[in-house]
Amino acid sequence: MESPHYAPPLFVEALRGRVLRHGLCKPLSGDQLQLCIALALHRDGVPRERLCEQLFPEMEAEAAMGRLKICVHGVRTQLGADSIIFFQDGYRFSAGFCTSDLDQIEELLGEAGAGRCGEGTVKELLRDLREPRPPYYATWSWFAPIEERIVALTREACRFMGAPAC
Repeated sequence: MESPHYAPPLFVEALRGRVLRHGLCKPLSGDQLQLCIALALHRDGVPRERLCEQLFPEMEAEAAMGRLKICVHGVRTQLGADSIIFFQDGYRFSAGFCTSDLDQIEELLGEAGAGRCGEGTVKELLRDLREPRPPYYATWSWFAPIEERIVALTREACRFMGAPAC
């Protein structure tokens, strides 16, 4: 059982486009970063075919699968051999290995709504949510639903602050 203060070794900052292992930013290629963000935001795993379609839409299926395998190998090299596991014809991060800034923001907004988190924390969350995403995200068509999630979280933080359209 995890202690209430347990921090997974991997933290994916989907808002900023960074991956930290034990607090240190890890150098990843663009493909590796996309894979880490996709897996962090889909904890139950993502089928390989879907990852190929999302990450490499311009490629034929066989070539995309090869590129995905190379990408997974690169991430495992950077983050640890046990970081990504093959699961039900797809990939996911190992259980308890990863969390993301969006998961953390959702949790903190829930705490704020329950009165366990103050206005200062929500102001910080709102600042983070409003920061522009890295420009290369514009080429990631698969990120559009995630951006919608970010917009919804921003609206929720604004409502908490008493500003319906901030």
